[in-house]
Amino acid sequence: MEDNFELVFSSQEKAIVVSVLLAGESGERLEEEISELESLLRTLGVQAVGRILQKRQKLTPNCYIGSGKVQEIKELAQAKGAKLIVFDSNLSGPQVRNLEEMTGMVVLDRTGVILEIFSRHARTNQAKTQVEIARLEYLLPRMTGAWTHFQRQRGGGALQRGMGESRTRCSHLS
Repeated sequence: MEDNFELVFSSQEKAIVVSVLLAGESGERLEEEISELESLLRTLGVQAVGRILQKRQKLTPNCYIGSGKVQEIKELAQAKGAKLIVFDSNLSGPQVRNLEEMTGMVVLDRTGVILEIFSRHARTNQAKTQVEIARLEYLLPRMTGAWTHFQRQRGGGALQRGMGESRTRCSHLS
């Protein structure tokens, strides 16, 4: 979806906040963390219009939460007019991509929200540079595989070509 936070937060946006309660974790502490995240979103002018909590024994590697809960989030976001889904935990690059694909919405995690706040409040050139370095380090693992749509499918033939290479046939040259 969008990796440019300024575009995401450029106007009054609505968001769904998502959190996971794992076995053995405190529900009270989780409530505090969600409230803090909603406060961070308000700092950016983003209104939290819904909360989704999932209780799980363990996390799902491909999208962090279960696919049924992803569908529930998508439906709630559509009903509330939200274009942003914000997770209370850090997500991996593939998890963000999978969630964005499944929901058709921008997905952020707590670190992304905090980086945007720092970015907006950085005043000196040194501070702006430090925030930009942190943002790029944060985005790098999320960009891995982002350009795979340029790759060709490979077969078992003897002539293997790399990314972006293609063999063209010109009938007039034969």
